[in-house]
Amino acid sequence: YIDTGKARLILREFPFDPRAEAGFMLARCSGDKYYAMVDVLFKQQQNWASVQNAKDALLQISKLAGFSQESFEACLTDQKLLDDVRAVQKRGADEFKVDSTPTFFINGNTYKGALTIEEMSAIIDGML
Repeated sequence: YIDTGKARLILREFPFDPRAEAGFMLARCSGDKYYAMVDVLFKQQQNWASVQNAKDALLQISKLAGFSQESFEACLTDQKLLDDVRAVQKRGADEFKVDSTPTFFINGNTYKGALTIEEMSAIIDGML
C-alpha cells in the first residue's frame, strides 16, 4: 500500500519508559538513518529493552549506525532532545488518547494492538 502510494505511514514516537526514550533519541541522532535505526531497534528489542545493562546493548546497536562512544553519550544526555521525544508522546496521549502500542489511525479510525497483514488489508481495502 505504501509503495504504490495508496497509503502512507507516519510513525509517531510513543515511549513508555526511559529505555524506549533512549532508543528514539538514538534514532533521531542517527540523522538520515532514523527509520533504519528504528527498524533495528524493534528487531533487536529483546536484546536491549529488558536486559540488565541496556546502555551497553544500545551502544553496540548504535555503533552499527556509525555512533562513537562520544556521540552516543552526547545524544543520550541531550535534554532538549529528550524533551522533544516526550512532547510527541504527550501529544499522542493527550490529543489522540493513545494508551498502548501499536495504535493505528486509518482515515480517522483508531485501531489498537498489533494487526496482521490480513486484518490491515481488510481495513484499508474497504477504504480504497
